[in-house]
Amino acid sequence: MLVSIRLICLLLFSVSSFSQTLFIDSTPLASELMASGSQVYVFDKSQIDSLQNLSLRDLLETRVTGVSFSENSPGGTQSVFFRGANSNHILVLLDGIVINDPSDPSARFDFSQIDLSAIESVEVYKGATSSLYGSGAIGGVIYLHSTDTKSKQGDFYLDDLMTWKYAVTASDSIGKDRRFRISYSHEDKSQLSTKGGRSKSLEADPYKKQNLSVGYKHQFGASELLYHFRKMKNQQETDSSTAQDEEDFVFNENDLHQIKWSHKKYAIGVQSKKTERQSFYNSKLSDFNAKENSIFIEAGQDYRSLQWQWRVEAKELSGRFEAGKESRSREEYGVAAQVKTRRDAFTLTSGVRADSFSVRSGTLVTGNLGLEKQSKAWLTGFNLKSSFRYPSLYELYSSTFGNQDLQAEKAKELEIYLKLDGPDTMSEALLSLYKRDVDQLIDLDASYTRPYENIGKASIEGLELRFKRDWTSFKTFLSFAFLTAKDLNSGKRLLSRPDQIHSLRFEKALGRDQLHLDWIYYGTRLSYGQVENDSYDLASVAYLMQLKKNQKLGIKVENLFNRSYEEVSGYTTKGRSFSLSYQTPF
Repeated sequence: MLVSIRLICLLLFSVSSFSQTLFIDSTPLASELMASGSQVYVFDKSQIDSLQNLSLRDLLETRVTGVSFSENSPGGTQSVFFRGANSNHILVLLDGIVINDPSDPSARFDFSQIDLSAIESVEVYKGATSSLYGSGAIGGVIYLHSTDTKSKQGDFYLDDLMTWKYAVTASDSIGKDRRFRISYSHEDKSQLSTKGGRSKSLEADPYKKQNLSVGYKHQFGASELLYHFRKMKNQQETDSSTAQDEEDFVFNENDLHQIKWSHKKYAIGVQSKKTERQSFYNSKLSDFNAKENSIFIEAGQDYRSLQWQWRVEAKELSGRFEAGKESRSREEYGVAAQVKTRRDAFTLTSGVRADSFSVRSGTLVTGNLGLEKQSKAWLTGFNLKSSFRYPSLYELYSSTFGNQDLQAEKAKELEIYLKLDGPDTMSEALLSLYKRDVDQLIDLDASYTRPYENIGKASIEGLELRFKRDWTSFKTFLSFAFLTAKDLNSGKRLLSRPDQIHSLRFEKALGRDQLHLDWIYYGTRLSYGQVENDSYDLASVAYLMQLKKNQKLGIKVENLFNRSYEEVSGYTTKGRSFSLSYQTPF
């Protein structure tokens, strides 16, 4: 801890002579500090409000090249894969707080938990970013920004499977220097079995998801005080054991707090996260509680063509895996620096980060180096990056599978890209080639009877093509992604990753209304038990009507051609479905 305090003091002294710009968020944005290439996508409030279901899957699936989703049941845990990376290799940040679940065995994030009704913008970065964000950012980062503009809005959603959702958000100012935000969302489904989306003979397995968000900002001249709070709760019956209709369940609750004070060029903040998870599986009740507290300080500057940022953080993570067992903990310390400079047509990006952990001596160092060249009609460049994921508390200390000798997973990645702009600036094409090698992969053996081990090496290679064209009243997006992801030890394909993902999106303005057509093709993928799932394609159509007083009514048909397909072995997804959405200010 003494080393961390010294580093913080050193950072405060080193930035005291800087002026200029503070990076407002408590974590640097990839779009600001990394060469953009094909990796960065930013979605604003208007794009979010055009969605029917206000979910991350609806937003990203046909808008981000090479992304795929998988869920283990309706309303169950939802995983996302960027360019073949594991779901636990994706970091999710909300207003600067890493919200990956420390109670999950591999510290994944359940993407079905986030409702976007109170989100102002979403930033997606594909590719290794540990030099910015530390452990877990091997595959990429999703950064969520809460609503900070003056608004009062209600959202409602209902589908033919009796999934219903509502969300209420209010954000306003108090005088000239204070602003608040409060939002609540609730999702409920009661008429679908987790054993099969089309079967009528199985009992229903209801689930319920709730989100509460509160924010407060106070301006003191050149200084600013921010407070964020969010509670996420998920209750679900799973029927995940071998018996057909056992009442298995999962309960998960997360509380997040952040206080940050900023002044011109630097910021200091504290964050707290508390997680409780209970599950009942094969007549056995499991209970896991985790707590995470951290402090950070950062400073940044823009000076002519040079941009940089420093960040120091310290974190304490503790968890209890079974009732009556002692809590286990570890401390983490990180120091990061990023520099971006422009000269003529060239942009050079470089960064380095050092992380140390109390569980095991030694320091993990990651870095990134990127170079771009911009001309009038094209942009080309490369990125070379390293990243890592440190073992979770469960992987280290679980009485059943824990192994305190685990090493961190490590990855190296190279990307080369070329972007072409049309002569009228209304069209663009992008080609990207990438390769990622991952060493010391953490997993259980096939028997699921031995502790976690560093048993894997993986190689992931891919090619992505993206085309975009804007006309006067409509837009088209077309993308192709090809992926080869292998376990180098066994020579077999990595699980749950389609070998191809192609998508087409069409947006048409009809006066004040909007028509959206989506088509997506998934190639074959390998599921659990070495079952190869067939390729399939899905189409959907949505119509968003602008009513009076800024009200919106949406109608959507998903799986338009009623395809029957599997996302994971043993779970048949729902057929054609219809939904209604309604949005109104108040």
